[in-house]
Amino acid sequence: MVLPVRDPGASAAFYQRLGFRPGRTAAGLATVSMNWFWLEFVVGEPIPSTAALTIRVDDLKPLVEEFLDAGLDAHLVGEPGPTGLGRTGIRLVDPDGYQLELFNR
Repeated sequence: MVLPVRDPGASAAFYQRLGFRPGRTAAGLATVSMNWFWLEFVVGEPIPSTAALTIRVDDLKPLVEEFLDAGLDAHLVGEPGPTGLGRTGIRLVDPDGYQLELFNR
């Protein structure tokens, strides 16, 4: 998935805090991956929407606490709660306004 962002390095660093592995970097480009899924950040004007990238995590509560401890609470949307299909999750917004949903069963 290719996402236009203001600062590819900052976006890659944010996603690495979520467990993504660093990938290739070049002028105006940075990539991260998780399992088989890659995100490529390129310099451009962000196009956020209400759609969210959904990521399953092993244990949601410690991850939320880590965000709070790191001062990233401004990225969290609300509190962990039911998100559908019997899941518990929380939404967060990355530095460019793209939404993610972290969930566990």
